[in-house]
Amino acid sequence: MEVKIREKEKDTVADFIFAVETKNMITLANLLSEGGEFEIDDEKRESHEVGKYQFLAWFEKKLKKTTIRNSSTDQCLRCQIGNPVVFFNNGEFPKKNLSFERPRMGLMLEINNGKIALIQFCYTFLHSKNERRCDA
Repeated sequence: MEVKIREKEKDTVADFIFAVETKNMITLANLLSEGGEFEIDDEKRESHEVGKYQFLAWFEKKLKKTTIRNSSTDQCLRCQIGNPVVFFNNGEFPKKNLSFERPRMGLMLEINNGKIALIQFCYTFLHSKNERRCDA
């Protein structure tokens, strides 16, 4: 059975993708909930949950160092089943997953009342495989 992104979340997901692709931090800030929780990684590649403004500072630094070449979406199949997951640069932005078993990483979004209330790194997807090929 195929799970689809809930209709009311589609616009927020599309706006998030557009803000990242155009590096529009004002739009991105407007999409994030004031009381939200957002996952980042530090210099040691350890993940931490932070508030909106710390996330925006981290994300802006990451955006300045890269070009967004492509984006796509899927859905979470593990911790928040059915929630939208966004991939940038084939799942290598904003951080590249060093795991041999699961090389791609997406940003799982939890959306409440049109605002993104949670962003977490996601590695298990409904429609996309996340396994390193033997010939890769």
